[in-house]
Amino acid sequence: MIKPTKMDKMSKKEREAIRIMESLGMPIIRTDHIKSTKMIHELKILPMYFNPVVEMTKPFEVRSEKDRTFAVNDELLLKEFVPKGYYETEDKEYYTGRICHRVITYKLQLADDLVVLGLARK
Repeated sequence: MIKPTKMDKMSKKEREAIRIMESLGMPIIRTDHIKSTKMIHELKILPMYFNPVVEMTKPFEVRSEKDRTFAVNDELLLKEFVPKGYYETEDKEYYTGRICHRVITYKLQLADDLVVLGLARK
């Protein structure tokens, strides 16, 4: 039987489905306590680093963990980004449309919020 506090947070249809399943003796598996073990991080990457990561001549990324936490098996969607002033002729910032998909295979903590992420092809 699911605790009443959990039942209160469910919609009327969800509560009815639970009651029917319980009356039929069907097992009910709770998943509200399960946290995903893998994250997908969408990150900007400068053009000078994009090609080496794509070609795997640079199989790592150095990133800050100030606003996010990385873990082994997380995935990175690296989006090539040109900031304003990167090229002398550019006066605006933009994404080039090129994306690289990698998985984190290793994490090395350098400082309080700085990490080196080992990468592999996804």
